[in-house]
Amino acid sequence: MSEVEDCAPTAKKQKIDDSSISPPPLSSTNSTSVSTSPISSLPPSHVAPAPPSQSSTSEQSPVSELPEHVPAPLCFTMVQNKVGAENGGVIDDLSLMRLVALKNIFSRQLPKMPREYIARLVMDPKHRSLALMSVKDSKDSKDSSAKLPLTKILDLTGQPTAPPGSTIIGGICYRSYPEQRFAEIAFCAISANQQVRGFGSVLMNLCKMQGAKEGIEYFITYADNYAVGYFKKLGFSKVISMPRGRYYGLIKDYDGGTMMECHLQSNIPYTSIKAMLKVQQDFVYEKVCETALSHKTYEWNGEEDPESTTRVKEQRYLQIPGIKEAGWTAADLVTVKAPQQKPQNVKTALLQIIRKIKDQAWSWPYVCAVDKNDAPGYYDVIKNPIDLQTMEQRVRKGTHYNSKMALKNDILLMTQNCKTFNPYDPNAENPYWDTAVALEQFLVRNEFLFMDTV
Repeated sequence: MSEVEDCAPTAKKQKIDDSSISPPPLSSTNSTSVSTSPISSLPPSHVAPAPPSQSSTSEQSPVSELPEHVPAPLCFTMVQNKVGAENGGVIDDLSLMRLVALKNIFSRQLPKMPREYIARLVMDPKHRSLALMSVKDSKDSKDSSAKLPLTKILDLTGQPTAPPGSTIIGGICYRSYPEQRFAEIAFCAISANQQVRGFGSVLMNLCKMQGAKEGIEYFITYADNYAVGYFKKLGFSKVISMPRGRYYGLIKDYDGGTMMECHLQSNIPYTSIKAMLKVQQDFVYEKVCETALSHKTYEWNGEEDPESTTRVKEQRYLQIPGIKEAGWTAADLVTVKAPQQKPQNVKTALLQIIRKIKDQAWSWPYVCAVDKNDAPGYYDVIKNPIDLQTMEQRVRKGTHYNSKMALKNDILLMTQNCKTFNPYDPNAENPYWDTAVALEQFLVRNEFLFMDTV
């Protein structure tokens, strides 16, 4: 199992000799899931629009909803290396170019994985890939493109041409086993310059919709330690409920990886879950408002009723306008002493905070120390480097941090280091700056984690 570096292919194209690459045996297909990694200084990826293909038969699927924060219109397509005999003797140039683009992204994000192995799986006719593309009009500026409608995503599978200005930003490669009704995810990746934007969840939800359409009941993959949190958020579980006999002998056990499963439901619109939950939430809230009086306000000058002679605290509370109307009684207002809680161990609390940060999708630049080969000159600019791995080592030694606030100061130093070495540029993509902002927002939302109770 190797880690993923969120990098992109170089501008120089590489030619692949497909004749020397044979499909993997049925019983030895490996799988590698997307992971996160330290900072990389390689350039962002860009895939030029593909030329027209000789094949134009397609079936367009319904549009799907996108998160509101997605910064550019998107489309997706299913691609597969169909050999000439299976495709009526026609070589689909567009599909091959898209597969090569995905292969380049996977190769850059899995530098320890042999490129020949990645090419073999991506180009294998038994594997299918879902390619996610960002579509931007070259006439529009970056600011104007952000104002375009962002609520729909279109399936372009089988279309003879690529949309103008389209760029492949990520994809998922998987192999399905129709008779056993499950599929194994081999690769899942998003380009570095498109990280921390919600594209990973969009990509996986589209893949779930496609899998349910193909009759797949389970997705199985092997995730490394950095990818487990990502898959958990998207519905994968370490508990394998699929009968072992359905996948045994078809996939290979991976040392150092965690096998995870997602059970697909054909009646769930995975790309519209957010909107579906919003409708249900609004319905429940509307029904609650029909009987509740919490939305009604009462005026009170803060003075007690002068005619009241009771000194019982609960009875005095009931004199506040709105308390009785809301259904409160004296018995409800009886003060109950909270149970005494044992002081929380400082070391355990600090390790929980670090683990919570590591579980976030944007934590990949901070997991371990920056490699000077990936970021030349980093230690010349940053005089006080810090990372989550170093913090964890300090916590376990027990001699550096004596409070949660001390740990928070190091986290803030880490974000400042990231911003210093990766300054903000309004005219260029900067995923590292975005992760620093996301970490700062996390600290604001979780301020209670740093309250010292010991």
